[in-house]
Amino acid sequence: MEVKSVLLSRNKLTGSITSRLFQSASLSILALSKNNYSGELPENIGDANNIKVLMLSANSFSGVIPRSIADIPQLMLLDLSRNKLSGNTFPDFDPADCSLFYVDLSSNELSGDIPVSFCGGTSILALGGYKFSGMLPRNLTNMIMLEYLDLHDNNITGNLPEFLSQLSYLQVLSVRNNYLMAHYQQVVLQPK
Repeated sequence: MEVKSVLLSRNKLTGSITSRLFQSASLSILALSKNNYSGELPENIGDANNIKVLMLSANSFSGVIPRSIADIPQLMLLDLSRNKLSGNTFPDFDPADCSLFYVDLSSNELSGDIPVSFCGGTSILALGGYKFSGMLPRNLTNMIMLEYLDLHDNNITGNLPEFLSQLSYLQVLSVRNNYLMAHYQQVVLQPK
């Protein structure tokens, strides 16, 4: 079946997602949030070249996030939040050739360093509720359109870096429940 939109959120659907779904040349919206899906996400998820919206939140998907997601050139909205995804490797989006402006990967079981290989035009980045550790990476500033950055409930350490003030569009910064320190003379975030 060659449909453009599959909107099945807020049901009681179970099982796993078939890889055949991502062989569709016309699929542009896939919304399966708030169901009872489980299992790993298909590795060929990136074969669906025309997906613009991929919403799979609030299920029980497990395993790693398939790297092929970064191969979807028109992907604008990615919501994989509130699943059981794990690992410390992430899709590597090309910052120069990417449409992704909304990313919510929060409340999974991911770990390691904070991933920053998202698009330069990403406006919303939600990575809260993980086991990310280390310091805030300077290349967060490569996301020049970033308005909302949520990194709450992680294991981030160090000083609240001054380079965050370079994010001129940033309106919301949530880094609560981490291990950050701030020296009032070092960091000046300008209110909008």
